[in-house]
Amino acid sequence: MKKIFTAVFILIFTLPLAAQNFRAASGAGNYAETTRRADHGGGERVSGSSVQRENKISNPPRQHVQQQQSQPRRTEYARPPLPSFPVQPKQPEIRPVNLPQPARPQYPQQSFRARIIPINPAGMRPLKPLPPARPPIRPPSYYITMRPHYPPNIYVQNTYNYSSVEFFTPVYSTGYSTNNDNWGADALNVAAAHAKGIDGSGVSIMVIDGGVAPHSEFLPGSVQMLDFAGNGVYDSRGHGTAVIGVIISRGLRVTGVAPGAKIYSAKADAGSGTLNTANIVKAINWAIDHNRVSYDKISIINLSYGVDGGSVDLAAAIQKAYAAGITVVAPAGNESANFVMFPANMPEVIAAAGLGPDGDAYDQTSYGKEVDFIAPGQDIYTTGIDGGYARLDGTSMSAAYISGLAALAVQSYRQQHSGQSPSPLQVKQMLAASSDMLYAPSPLAQGYGLPDASRL
Repeated sequence: MKKIFTAVFILIFTLPLAAQNFRAASGAGNYAETTRRADHGGGERVSGSSVQRENKISNPPRQHVQQQQSQPRRTEYARPPLPSFPVQPKQPEIRPVNLPQPARPQYPQQSFRARIIPINPAGMRPLKPLPPARPPIRPPSYYITMRPHYPPNIYVQNTYNYSSVEFFTPVYSTGYSTNNDNWGADALNVAAAHAKGIDGSGVSIMVIDGGVAPHSEFLPGSVQMLDFAGNGVYDSRGHGTAVIGVIISRGLRVTGVAPGAKIYSAKADAGSGTLNTANIVKAINWAIDHNRVSYDKISIINLSYGVDGGSVDLAAAIQKAYAAGITVVAPAGNESANFVMFPANMPEVIAAAGLGPDGDAYDQTSYGKEVDFIAPGQDIYTTGIDGGYARLDGTSMSAAYISGLAALAVQSYRQQHSGQSPSPLQVKQMLAASSDMLYAPSPLAQGYGLPDASRL
């Protein structure tokens, strides 16, 4: 009986365990057989349920395969969009503009009509006289009072910081002097125009410079002062006052080209002799905006300075002023070279070269194909600061003379066209029609020639 109980106990407990082991062995064999049949290059021979191995099996065990299969799938996330940064606007490109121009005088030289420049009764002076041993004795007011007294023929330059480029405006006392303090106005035949009633009345000119100093040569109410530099409206260096004196002096000691004109003196000089491009651009834009809302419209802008580089912002402002009907005048430069400085080299700007009292070109004037007119630019007697006077050389004075002549042209055109104002091109055409080529200066130094105010 005891033996029967032991046998039953073995059958009950060992048979399920043996069956479980048998099933596990059978499953592993089937897995091995299946994987070996799928791998044709394993070098194994499969026979029924048995597997004979000739080489080492590189397949992973079942447990490892099951672990790989049980790993969670990797989730792909979309990348967030990159932040957008504001794109810096590109600076406008200065492109040459093909503007219509008056016809240039025809060469050769023998066809020129020579103009006689009135100097003094003694006749012509030497082209380049020798400087005296000592400075001539003059009242202190004859000098630029913000400097010590320099001997004659010593070039004194004001250095201006102009858009990170240095440029020069001529302000110096000259030793070359004539007996006729107003030879510049006489050379342009200004008195004949004034006799006909053409004196710039009703025309407004903006002079963007170093401000203006009060002077007895300026008629009451003839100067409107504006500050774009933030340091007041008055001139402390003399250049702006000298330019304005060439244009509107009423004839006490200086004969202005357009004494009836009104001046808007826009100060862009911070006081240290530096003109900032931003201040000049602000003044030009102010003039354009002013013309939209005011009956007293600005017809001419005088920029008596230049630089051998350029400024995109200033060029764009000048082009905008030209499109708004404002005539812009600038000097060719004082480099004594075949190179017209910016902004005078722009087609929208009237470029003025310098003339000497001997009838030849001013020896320091720049010249080139961009020159439009020649005007007095040496030994110019004009207004100074502290109520005094000064003698100056440079094409800044030439630009001032051309600005005054442009005012006469605007007044004459309005009288003939029922008050309608001319365009900048029409002003240039009127000046060209009134000009004569001079015999002595090179054609590159005079453009259309020397204007005659009586023929405007």
